[in-house]
Amino acid sequence: MARDLRINQMFRSAAEHHRTGRLAEAGSLYRQILRKVPQHADSLHRLGLLSYQNGNLSEALIMLRRAVAANSRIPSFHSDLGDVLQARGDVEQAIVQYRCALKLDAQRADTLNNLGLALQRQGSAADALSCFDQAIQLRPDVAELHCHKGDLLRITGDLTDASDCYQRALELNPNIVAARNNLGTVFESQGRLDDAAFQYEKVRELKPELVQTYNNLGNIHLAQGRTADAVAHYEHAIRLDPSYAEAHTNLGVALAAQGQLDEAVSHHQRAIALDPGLLVAYDHLGKLLHRLKRWQEAIVTYGQAIKRKGDYAEAHNDLGLTLHHLGMFDEAILCFRNAIQSDASYAGAHVNAGNAYRALGRIDDAAREYGNALALQPEFAEAHLNLSMVELLQGEFTSGWARFEWRWRTKLLKSARPKFSQPWWRGEPLSGKRILLHSEQGLGDSLQFVRYSSLVQFAGGTVILRVQPALRRLASMMPSVAETVSDNEELPLFDCHCPFMSLPSALGTTISSIPNQVPYLQVSPEARDKALRRSWPAKGLRVGLVWAGDPTNERDHFRSIALSALAPILALEGIHFFSLQVGTASKQIGEAETRITDLSSEFTDMADTAAHIEHLDLVISVDTSVAHLAGALGKPVWILLSTVADVRWFLEREDSPWYPTARLFRQKKFMDWSEVMERVVSALHELASTE
Repeated sequence: MARDLRINQMFRSAAEHHRTGRLAEAGSLYRQILRKVPQHADSLHRLGLLSYQNGNLSEALIMLRRAVAANSRIPSFHSDLGDVLQARGDVEQAIVQYRCALKLDAQRADTLNNLGLALQRQGSAADALSCFDQAIQLRPDVAELHCHKGDLLRITGDLTDASDCYQRALELNPNIVAARNNLGTVFESQGRLDDAAFQYEKVRELKPELVQTYNNLGNIHLAQGRTADAVAHYEHAIRLDPSYAEAHTNLGVALAAQGQLDEAVSHHQRAIALDPGLLVAYDHLGKLLHRLKRWQEAIVTYGQAIKRKGDYAEAHNDLGLTLHHLGMFDEAILCFRNAIQSDASYAGAHVNAGNAYRALGRIDDAAREYGNALALQPEFAEAHLNLSMVELLQGEFTSGWARFEWRWRTKLLKSARPKFSQPWWRGEPLSGKRILLHSEQGLGDSLQFVRYSSLVQFAGGTVILRVQPALRRLASMMPSVAETVSDNEELPLFDCHCPFMSLPSALGTTISSIPNQVPYLQVSPEARDKALRRSWPAKGLRVGLVWAGDPTNERDHFRSIALSALAPILALEGIHFFSLQVGTASKQIGEAETRITDLSSEFTDMADTAAHIEHLDLVISVDTSVAHLAGALGKPVWILLSTVADVRWFLEREDSPWYPTARLFRQKKFMDWSEVMERVVSALHELASTE
């Protein structure tokens, strides 16, 4: 009896030491008891808890198992053993112990909570939710229980109920950092960015050293377009933790948005060095290298991502886009097929595969891929738009132009969709209404489709044109136009409107009814007088040359060439060559020894260009705005086309239904301009010999 009293007194002393944080003293007494009574269940249990507190999971597991073996009727023994098992990653055995504890005492809210966490880790979301609900029913005043339920609901996508749980937790305890942080995450997912930022700011007040908060705030500011603020927060996160890989790659995204591309590359590379498994960093870096035209580095980056995760659909797709850009269309298609194999729902990869097939001239295969994309996503605007391109290529104008209207729903043009309050004209009778016809894309598009103003006038409309400033003076000479303004001028009153490239659909254009009477543009008297002031050769063929388009066009590398590529043409004797080239490409004239007269300094707008074209016998141009201008003026124009030509030039044709005076010289082999030049030289020699 005296021995039992001494053991009980030792245990009470040990428990008091344990409670007050004197862990070494507590552990010493527990062990003294166990040397005297090896099966003392309470000491085994407490020593197990003490080991758990000290991070010694192996000893904790041994002691708690011995405690359960010594007395299996105590619920807390099973529950605490379950906690250690779960901490060691043995979730299945932890669940067994929690269930044993609850079988002995079903009213244990903490055990129900921990069982819920274990079931959640196991993937049994419904059972986990039931445990959290039971725990909350027993202890509705415990904030952490609501927080854990909110975590499960957030992960399973039930954001509204998750938000309610977090807010209830914060009502009970406003200082729970996890609840505020995760509530911010929910608000961010719901697009409630200001509410998310408020929660993250509260987290920062509660725990200013928490590095993740600054990354989260950076994400909010980036989504709000406050790029400078985003950069500041990411940089602060990195100052707190230079090894924070996610913050490095997010900073890279923000810097890229500011145009600091080289710095962005550096941060993405740093993120990968810190965490080679951070796949999103490879994706951002690859896209950025693609944008910088560092093609081979982009290919290597995507390859590294795929090596890390073979079924990484996004990396396969982006690798395909880079290969497509390099003209490696067959290889690109293989990448897109790999992306689709990795993710059968990847509609964008089908569209990209269709584009590669189209570049190869495999039109039926392209149409099939666009159809596959639409089968997955019937409202996929990019798939509709690209399918319209196939239809237009094949001369199927009725369906092609109608489907072309999907362009306004694409990511690229959605923000540019006209937002006038006046109605969109779809071809109904106009009866004298004032109709605004307006440019929407490049100069070449405006020059091609401004021809429709006469048909709109014939349909009863009073035509007002809004065009790019470079076209204003030229377009104002059209007799069918009542008024002309440029994009940067205030609009006059009008009753309805229509973008230029919607006119073929509105007017029911077919390939046989293209309005191709030329010229449909006239030169203004002042521009004509200006061109007359220069001295023009009295004898010999006069040929205008254009070799490059706008370098910002995503397809420019397919269509533009260097001046040096025209050397075989420029070598022909008896021909006077005039450069109509503008922009940075015109500087190539001064860098080369050529007998070409540079006219670019005499151009202030397209009216001046048109006036000088009047004095030429022929224009030879790549697929850019001057080619359209020459065609609209009825001037003979030879257009040099890549194998990846725009749909307006159809397939294989050497003439153009849009421009009766145009002759098309197509590449027979991808990016082989030398053979094209041979044919142009032959044709030009023949033309010169008839002069």
